[in-house]
Amino acid sequence: MLCASIQVFALGINEHVDVRSLGYLPNENVVLLNRGLADDVVKNEHIQLFYNDKFIARAYSLQVDTHRSIWLIYQIANEGPLTEKAELKARRLPLRLVPFRVKNAAEDTRVDEIKQELLAQAPPETPEPAPRLKLGYKESSREDNEEIPITDPEGAMALNPSNNSVDSDAFQDEEAKKNFNVQLTAAPIKFSSQYHAREISYGTNVQSVDWGKKNLSGHYVYSNRRSRPSNYTAGATGIATSSSYDAGVNFDINNITEHFSFFSFATYQRERDGVIYPIRYRWNIAPVGLKYNIYNDDKIQDLSLSYAPIMEYELNDIPSTRTIQTGTDAFGNPVYAYEDYVEQKKFQRARHSFRFGFKWVPVPNFVIANTLWYRPSHDFSNKEVDLRDCRLSNDFSLGYNPSDNITLGYQNVYTWDLLQKRLLGLPSSNMDNIFTISYTFAL
Repeated sequence: MLCASIQVFALGINEHVDVRSLGYLPNENVVLLNRGLADDVVKNEHIQLFYNDKFIARAYSLQVDTHRSIWLIYQIANEGPLTEKAELKARRLPLRLVPFRVKNAAEDTRVDEIKQELLAQAPPETPEPAPRLKLGYKESSREDNEEIPITDPEGAMALNPSNNSVDSDAFQDEEAKKNFNVQLTAAPIKFSSQYHAREISYGTNVQSVDWGKKNLSGHYVYSNRRSRPSNYTAGATGIATSSSYDAGVNFDINNITEHFSFFSFATYQRERDGVIYPIRYRWNIAPVGLKYNIYNDDKIQDLSLSYAPIMEYELNDIPSTRTIQTGTDAFGNPVYAYEDYVEQKKFQRARHSFRFGFKWVPVPNFVIANTLWYRPSHDFSNKEVDLRDCRLSNDFSLGYNPSDNITLGYQNVYTWDLLQKRLLGLPSSNMDNIFTISYTFAL
């Protein structure tokens, strides 16, 4: 039987562990720490470093060996303890707080070349003590040939005879690698300004992880309303069942130059109100978009302005009335009556989409974000731009993470759509107040 003592690094959010700097290259902003796979450190870990309870830096892991790891240092407050190889404390942070610029810098870092320089600074590893054998057994002098010698019973037992070699470090690193983050969201409380609507919605978001400069994401949201009169029944006071569906996919290539990123997206919407479909379908397709990154650091993670041309395809149910002849009167004159019916109209438009994005992380685990969209319609046949038909929207959100997987959020969503009034006779503006709870896991 083997006797061993293992110190585990695995941390929950905001927990601390002791670490030591073994080597530091200030020109490359990389440090070698005395923690590795044996301590449950994995590639793409995200930590804060403290010296004497004072913050000195944030770090993002580039490469992890059994007992050591190489980290990219950013937001440096004091590099003295790193240079002096002092005793430090590390606190784990959520991976989603890593700025895009740091992930891009990590992808471009020459880890294999830097590793030799760091190891040259590090003291030699202390050899592990030989395992103690249980009393009554003797160590075999036979050459190790992937067999376990058994001296008390007779014979030998083969160890993985069909497997020539196993790189345990590579296996653990590959096992820890995830491709997507999946977020499940419920909004049990939502208030709308139109007709004092109350609704509940469910949704999911899928986000790629560690794809370098590329990012792929998708979403699907289903909402159900039961506590407001129908928009399409005159004088209605009862409860109408309504629902809406929203789905989309986004693809980004971040920082193709220092300030510009590429993106494209496609979205689908469908809305039902009672038996009417004010939106039977609405497709928005932006094949090519360009984002200008105005500013980005570890706290202000997004300050950008984007533009993309959009093709919009839409089919609407529009309630209307028509006159029909129901018979004739006593003098032989036709008698007419008004009949309600639903007319379907199909639209195809082009829009100019301008988007202003802002994301601020003032403290760990708390996020403030705002996205403003302005999408005026462009009639290419008449060479006219309708600045009022712009599908204006502003989405302000607050998010707090009590743990690494749970997010509590609030959203204030304002929309202004002139077509609601032109086509359906509804108010152009609406405001939603949404309270959400989300759970995130990796695939």
